[in-house]
Amino acid sequence: MRQPLYERTVPEPGQSWRWFEATGLYTYLWHNHAELELILITDGTGSIFVGDRVLPYAPGDLFLLGPQLPHAYVSETPSRSLVCQFPETLIGPELRHRPEFTCLRRLLGASVTGLHYPRCAEQDWLGLAAPSAGRRTINLLGLLVDLADRPDHQRIASSRYLPDRSARSRDRLDRIVGHLTDHLAEPITLAEIAAVAALTPTATSRFFRRQTGMTITAYLNRARIADACHALAESDAPIATVARLSGFANLAHFNREFRRGLGQTPSSFRTAARRIA
Repeated sequence: MRQPLYERTVPEPGQSWRWFEATGLYTYLWHNHAELELILITDGTGSIFVGDRVLPYAPGDLFLLGPQLPHAYVSETPSRSLVCQFPETLIGPELRHRPEFTCLRRLLGASVTGLHYPRCAEQDWLGLAAPSAGRRTINLLGLLVDLADRPDHQRIASSRYLPDRSARSRDRLDRIVGHLTDHLAEPITLAEIAAVAALTPTATSRFFRRQTGMTITAYLNRARIADACHALAESDAPIATVARLSGFANLAHFNREFRRGLGQTPSSFRTAARRIA
């Protein structure tokens, strides 16, 4: 099974969660993150990959994905979606264990394998754009309670996708991935990654592989290829320039890793991406 790319999510200042609009072409990126994710499809068609399942998506489909659940989206037509990412700690034990929020506790528990809701409306998300950060958070909780009360949902992935949810390991992995992401286009040494992780180089390599299922080098290659995919789809920059700005030392290495990861050349990927767009 291909291992997911771990993604670090960063909320806006003054807020512990984030929501945003994603538009255009969704290119395949198998990834996960520590936060739960709500995504509402408002335009376009395509597929969502969640754990060991693939579902079609269309306007009105809503997906709730639990922490560290691997997923990816692929467009058939240009798409638009509303995305909300929030930590489990947003709904602490004092709240979720109150009797009136039993349904919310069950919803969060069921999210570990992903949930699909049909026929959802964009107007239900309007409260997430309220001027006050406190009001936005209250509205998010209200949206989750509404979902918890709806019986018309289905589980997506199988139970073998239950995550490792150690807070200490997640924090250390977050620091490592944050450093890799911030310096993606630069040469990165194991020694500097070990310093970020507060481990020895050997222990850092072992920890990263245990948490992600891949080596640091393999992760960097995949992260750089993902970065290059966006540049290829959205810009006219020469392929050699895309390779360099994505952190590859030479074009031959870039072409080899791109073909290994996606099964096609960068130029054929660009052509296909523009045909869809």
